[in-house]
Amino acid sequence: MKGDLANVTTRLLALAGEQDRAVLAQVQLGAFAGGADTAEVVASHLREALGPRAEVLVVRDEPAVRERLFALNTGRDQLLRRVPAVVLVCATGEDARLLRKLAPDLTAVFDLVAEVQPRVDLPFDALRDALRAAQAERFQRIDLSGLVPHTGDVVDLPLEALYQRRSVWTRQGEADLVGGEARLLAGEPGAGKSTWLRRLAATGQGPDRAVLFVPLSLWAAQARERQIPLLDLVEGQAGALLEKPGLELGPHLPRMVLLLDGLDEVPTVVDRRYLVDQALALRQAHRGLVVVLAGRDHVVDDLLAEQRRRVRVVELRRLDAGQGRTLVQALLRARRGLSPDQPLPEDAQRLWRQVVGSEDFRRFGGNPLLLSFLAVVADMGRGLPSQRVELYNDLVEMLIVSWQRVRSGQAGRRLNRADVLRVVAPLAWRLVERGVGGLTEAELLDFLAGLEQREPDVDRAREAARQRLDRLREDSALLCAADGLWRFHHASIAEFLAARAALQAPALREALAADPYEPRRAQVLAFTLALSCDLEPRDDVALPLLHALDDKARRRGRYDAKIPRILALCLEEARSMPGALRQRLAGHALRVAFVQKLAAGQRVEALFAAFRLLRVEDEAVAGALRALQPALSSVDWARLAPAWLFASGRSSWWFGDLPADLLRGLSLGVEEQVALIERWARSPDVAVRALAWQAWTAGSTERRALARSADPEAVALYALYAPVEGQSPLPPAAWTEALRAAFPDLPG
Repeated sequence: MKGDLANVTTRLLALAGEQDRAVLAQVQLGAFAGGADTAEVVASHLREALGPRAEVLVVRDEPAVRERLFALNTGRDQLLRRVPAVVLVCATGEDARLLRKLAPDLTAVFDLVAEVQPRVDLPFDALRDALRAAQAERFQRIDLSGLVPHTGDVVDLPLEALYQRRSVWTRQGEADLVGGEARLLAGEPGAGKSTWLRRLAATGQGPDRAVLFVPLSLWAAQARERQIPLLDLVEGQAGALLEKPGLELGPHLPRMVLLLDGLDEVPTVVDRRYLVDQALALRQAHRGLVVVLAGRDHVVDDLLAEQRRRVRVVELRRLDAGQGRTLVQALLRARRGLSPDQPLPEDAQRLWRQVVGSEDFRRFGGNPLLLSFLAVVADMGRGLPSQRVELYNDLVEMLIVSWQRVRSGQAGRRLNRADVLRVVAPLAWRLVERGVGGLTEAELLDFLAGLEQREPDVDRAREAARQRLDRLREDSALLCAADGLWRFHHASIAEFLAARAALQAPALREALAADPYEPRRAQVLAFTLALSCDLEPRDDVALPLLHALDDKARRRGRYDAKIPRILALCLEEARSMPGALRQRLAGHALRVAFVQKLAAGQRVEALFAAFRLLRVEDEAVAGALRALQPALSSVDWARLAPAWLFASGRSSWWFGDLPADLLRGLSLGVEEQVALIERWARSPDVAVRALAWQAWTAGSTERRALARSADPEAVALYALYAPVEGQSPLPPAAWTEALRAAFPDLPG
């Protein structure tokens, strides 16, 4: 390894804690030029860190050192049993050669060979400009291999040719992502979080800020060997970008923006909590530091519920219809090799009109990843899918079959579809279990070697694994390598393929059924149900999973937001599950969200899931609402209103529809709805009155109710809680602080 003295010391201490014998290490001094960082200073530091029993020797061509090396070499075995560490410090290459000559047994196998490099402290302006230039170079293009166009070459396109400008949203309206408290950028798979953050890193944030994008998948991969501090990861990423491994960021942190992407790629909630704690500790130690974490909400929602008071949750606005139409045009141009200023040919224009005029465009159009997949699948001549699982199924088929078709003229045995799925489906399950962050090439080869069950010889199995990886790399556009890690082009592709693996392997289905409310597997479970209910009906797969969801949702004990969240996802995806089971599962989700006692943060997440479910609008959900109506009639709306408002802020593109969804679901008549909203508007609880004004945007019934009120306070609250473009009764202004001062009991 290479690193500064602190990193080398940390690694030595970690190894000493893992082994039951002494750690044997060689520490080579790097590009030092004397001064304080001499071999003796390094040795003194290591003696202090490792303890008085450790053997730390500076190697030099002196009689006393030669004698000591000879003694260490002859007593190697006893020495390694009685001391915690043996560290040999070499100042020069000549010293390292002397060490190997005088102590060949001792130096046969080292546990660690490390090069200590000097710390590099760049001036802030140089650091800011260098980071911006390096990240602009790295992130200026987007890899769409296998998607545009169909060639055997790796294809990447200028990001600006496809990128649609986005803004972030909080409950109070648009927000500056890099201002104020720590932020957690959450969103559904494919919402564009990583692309947005990379573009932010490439363009910078003005002269007073240095922006750094850090993929947390790197932390997850390194944590499989040892848990490293977040600052070490950050400095390592900056050093790698600038080719300065010993980069010192400490003095500049108060003027930096850290974009920590992929919190959902960290496999356990304990590790995710550790990273959040580390990020907040850095902010506390370096006032002015801006930290933004990002992750897919179905994995990090539990963390959101408990960290809501420590980090501010923000989301990207979904693409509007105009942006969606522009993105489809850009993709069609890219697939034909046209520049942005060239017009689309007539056949592409017809295809564009077909895509943007379809019901599927309205379903997928707000999500840039799904919309991109939809446009590419349509351009391949396939029918437009009506479900997400069908879209992914068509996409994976295309990435395998059409990629092979292009490369079929090349020599060598090609992998067929079954070969590819036989490898990538279990690999996808492995990645989901590890956090979807990726595997090193060594880990990937170990996994592929494990699939070679017919080959008992380890060396031959690894050689077969190497050949399989080479063919897989050539014969499909599913896998890519970045930052030293192998992964699928998007995590949701891995989750779909993991569902494919579950469809074929009873042991994997048993793992899903054993804990159906595990957030990390939520998308896999939903895809598995959609495949087995809708695409390839298999009752032997679907029914055990549905009964597991049903049984665990009815189990006595403490409830949380996972139940409505995962049930809503499954009910959205698997539309053809048996009607009675579907209604029962919908009832569980709504009951937990509205009736069960939940912690404040959990209530927000549960209501958000319930609002998604209400928009499914099928008979099973309507029946579940009717069955739940007696319990809902006694709900304390004053207690629910603050959580309701929080939940609506999680979903800005549904803003204003949420009260109306519930009112429609309760099957109330018009006058009953008006009476209920009027009661909300007259409530002594300020949050309930704000809820009434939120309903104002939903339609004529709600406006009739609010037209009877001329309460100026309610109008002001509406301006705060519902700044919907073109609908707010007051122009945007700096009302927030004044309103908070006037109404301190407002939620949040």
